[in-house]
Amino acid sequence: MDFEGNASKGIGVGLMVQIILSGHGQISTGVKSATDMIFGAQDQYTAVEFLPGEGKENLSEKFKALLDGFDSAEEVLIIVDVFGGTPYNTASELVYGKPECDVITGLSLPLVLEALSARLAGGLPEVIAHLKNVSPEFVKIFSEEFAKIQSVSEDLEEDEL
Repeated sequence: MDFEGNASKGIGVGLMVQIILSGHGQISTGVKSATDMIFGAQDQYTAVEFLPGEGKENLSEKFKALLDGFDSAEEVLIIVDVFGGTPYNTASELVYGKPECDVITGLSLPLVLEALSARLAGGLPEVIAHLKNVSPEFVKIFSEEFAKIQSVSEDLEEDEL
């Protein structure tokens, strides 16, 4: 089901989207640990580290081991840290030509929490559309947020006069 209650048209309808996190160093396992604290352990959700001293071949083997263990009808979303980095390039090569798989960048705790929630309501296309829609909300700048609050407060004071 998508966010409007319509049946998903994604591949593997009825199966939850597999989510794989990856990035440089231990960012993926760190974000997974944090989401486990917030949501509890999740099924069909794992992290793949890319550690110092490892190369693209090592990372590719890790991804392949996971992907080979999935049913071919399962949708897979790989969330990586940065565009053009080894995790992104490696994952992109492995999912090329597989419409049931995709890769997105911007690995962060807010993004992953949204992905884990969104996959309960839809397939891969719906999850990606949702993440694209909400991702601008993840960056908050104190001075801008404070200015908004201050402006509202000033407007309220003017209304009282």
